[in-house]
Amino acid sequence: MGTRDWTGTAKTAVDRLPPLDRASFGPTGAVLAVATAVVFYRLGERPLWWWDESLYANAARNVVDGGHWLIPHLAGFDTIHASPFLEKPPLAIWLEALSIGVFGPTEFAVRVPSALAAVGLTVLVYLVGREVRGRAAGLVAAAVFLSTPAVIVGTNAARFGATDTLHTLFGSLLVSLVWVHATGRRDVSPTLVGGVASALLLTKGFAAGAFFLALLPLPIVHRERFSPRFVGVATAVTTVAVGWWVAAAYLTVGDYFVEEIFLEPVWHRIVGADTAPTSHRTLVPLFEYPYLTNFQSAFRPWWFLFLVGAVVATVTGRRVPPNHGGEGLSPRFLVWWAVAVLAPFLFFGTKMWYIVPTFVPAALTVGWLVATALDGSTATGSTAESTGKHGDRWVTGRAAGRSAAVVGLVTGTALAALAGADGRLYGPGDGGGSLVAPTIPPDWSVLAVVAVLCVGAWLVTADGIEPTSLSLPGGLSLDVDAFVRVLTAGAVLALVVGVLVGAPSVYGAGNGDEPTDTEFRRLGQTTADAVPTGERVYVQPNAAARWFYSGYEFYADRPMREVPVERLRTDSQIRYALMTTQGVPLVNDRNPSVVAESTHLDLVLVELGPPEES
Repeated sequence: MGTRDWTGTAKTAVDRLPPLDRASFGPTGAVLAVATAVVFYRLGERPLWWWDESLYANAARNVVDGGHWLIPHLAGFDTIHASPFLEKPPLAIWLEALSIGVFGPTEFAVRVPSALAAVGLTVLVYLVGREVRGRAAGLVAAAVFLSTPAVIVGTNAARFGATDTLHTLFGSLLVSLVWVHATGRRDVSPTLVGGVASALLLTKGFAAGAFFLALLPLPIVHRERFSPRFVGVATAVTTVAVGWWVAAAYLTVGDYFVEEIFLEPVWHRIVGADTAPTSHRTLVPLFEYPYLTNFQSAFRPWWFLFLVGAVVATVTGRRVPPNHGGEGLSPRFLVWWAVAVLAPFLFFGTKMWYIVPTFVPAALTVGWLVATALDGSTATGSTAESTGKHGDRWVTGRAAGRSAAVVGLVTGTALAALAGADGRLYGPGDGGGSLVAPTIPPDWSVLAVVAVLCVGAWLVTADGIEPTSLSLPGGLSLDVDAFVRVLTAGAVLALVVGVLVGAPSVYGAGNGDEPTDTEFRRLGQTTADAVPTGERVYVQPNAAARWFYSGYEFYADRPMREVPVERLRTDSQIRYALMTTQGVPLVNDRNPSVVAESTHLDLVLVELGPPEES
């Protein structure tokens, strides 16, 4: 039942929202709808990727089938049989296991947690952008994030059953909550902050440190907002929620836990132990991986708009969003946020998906740049609101900031166009140093995309659409202004994603292993059909790298064990064997019959007859 305002008029749930939230309720729904359609499109058609995705899927299925909740177990990686898997904390695996419990052991179920996280991230980007610079910034930021190739079709991103998108969601949510609390825009519960921090740490462990680095300036600059109680409650919730699992895991497996969770994935990477040197040439020799070069394609075409936006935000300083009085969210913090979550991986990272968290503040920076450039047309606050305590300084700074943003928007768009269809404008030169290679003629589609964003940003913010209400049959009415905003937001998102990404590919970008993925699924499904439930499949030693089998085991759902060839020849208990093509003649005396084979993988599943009498 609705409450009543001071006039006695009944108020609905939407009416009770603050004015900004009421005005933005529709665009938020449009962002949610489009993001859901984009991310979930044909989500379950692609076979599991035979590396990270199959590992987490295998571990999640072992949670469901074997009850390995406390210590996830993985088969087909270090060992053929299920063994403790502790390279990452278990939250992502738990969520995949819950999804498998609901949807069954399918590719769709494995990917649902990451897909939901990507949708949540898109909505979060819109909401934070709205706080930074109004609805225009939110819409542009959401469109930029949702059309980033590395986010939607990148390996281990939104459409992969892995940890990175969940890690990005929890980390970005944590930074956003603490940020709005620090600046006084919202009073955020410390229990909520501790809960989100716990989810972050339980998803990717020490990699969460990049987000805590991003938070570092906030309690220093806004220390009056972080009372001892706030810090104590948030810390206590995090310590309890994470500490119980750490203690239980250590008590269960001892030093193996320390080796797997810290020494192997973190410490050895930092000191360079057991890590082959990369063959990648980087713009900065000190860096480990060419992120600064690959960003151009992974964040195409927004990388150059982000760069100029970061410069403009840093130079023009703190700005008050057009819809709010008081102290706003500084775009300078967006720049710091992007640098903080990227910097550690510049030195120790070796994969592009490690820096997916950078795309959140980068998209928000582009949204701020566009909204600031359109500031003269999109400001919804009155002149009186803008000329309060700091009125003269605000008016002067607003004009200077808008001029700088217009120059930045034009410059960034021109650079993105010159980068061409692959987004590459610069890279390491053959003789050392950097090589700049603009594309002639430029990619004019970039201009069209930016123009669509600018028009859409203006439409979702501009006032004065008449009539504001339209009567419908049955006593219903339509808020035309709100309807146009929703329609505009949805259309802009759909157009930008359609032009830059298209219908998301069934296969992730950068993953050229489709034949391998398909063959492991086919071979595993054939095994599940042919081998009786519970019957063990025995594996010839060195039939393939052990971690190949994680995807195969997910589909086959049969226990496996590696045994010597001599035992394959003589043990009457062994009925099914997975062997190489060259290995099959070794068991000819058992009259092997081929159940399934893959020339691509050089693997053959055979059913063995009884061994010869000795």
